[in-house]
Amino acid sequence: IKKGHYCFSNEEFFNALLNRILGYIKEDVELAEKTGVELPYYYSLSLDDLDADYFFCQCPKCKKILEESGHSGYVIRFINRIAREVKKVYPWAKFETLAYVIFAIPPKDDTVPEDNVVIRLACDRSDMTHGYVEPANRPYLDKLRTWSELCSKKGAELQIWQYMFNLQMNYPMPLVYGLPSFMKAYRDYGVKGFFIEIEKEPSDFHELNVYVLTHLMEDPDCDVEWLITDFCDRYYGKAGPYVKQYLELKIMAEV
Repeated sequence: IKKGHYCFSNEEFFNALLNRILGYIKEDVELAEKTGVELPYYYSLSLDDLDADYFFCQCPKCKKILEESGHSGYVIRFINRIAREVKKVYPWAKFETLAYVIFAIPPKDDTVPEDNVVIRLACDRSDMTHGYVEPANRPYLDKLRTWSELCSKKGAELQIWQYMFNLQMNYPMPLVYGLPSFMKAYRDYGVKGFFIEIEKEPSDFHELNVYVLTHLMEDPDCDVEWLITDFCDRYYGKAGPYVKQYLELKIMAEV
């Protein structure tokens, strides 16, 4: 073990964390009642994804769960326990956990998130320039489909952490051409919400991405080609047709 770990099989640790979480929620309830602000009902219980040796306990019980259920199953089993206990006191509270990199791989066994657990699947290692039907995107689509099926078994929410910036190319290329198929897939697989990470990279056509994305969030079937033309004409003025021509040449080159 390189840096230490949490033991998810340790009852003392479980009870300490549960009491801490109950205390936080109690404080939120009291603050909301006092100030009149809206009560938050989403709480995050996620592990970062830096080094598996850092996070996973090596005791016999934990190693057995990891072998049976995999990394994501190991985490979800623990979060499910927390969620079930909190539900007895605060039935409206929901617990989000990030399915990212090794945690994006679905459980190996029949572990299923509870109905007050939210799985936030990160759209990483996907080719956002093209649609999800591209061969490079099949692994991500398979994860999306499996998580959708797992969440539907008990009514857990599936949400997405969507990356909307381009770090792979050194020339201007927006992601809007691949967005429509991704958004349609999210709708078809019952995704309930998004966290969109957008960074103003020079290669992203940031404003165009945001413009198209806001329309797709409202209607995944909207005419993206029309939106791109409309944006280019209004944002770039007389240069709009030339920018649109550049975009079409680049997407043809990528295909």
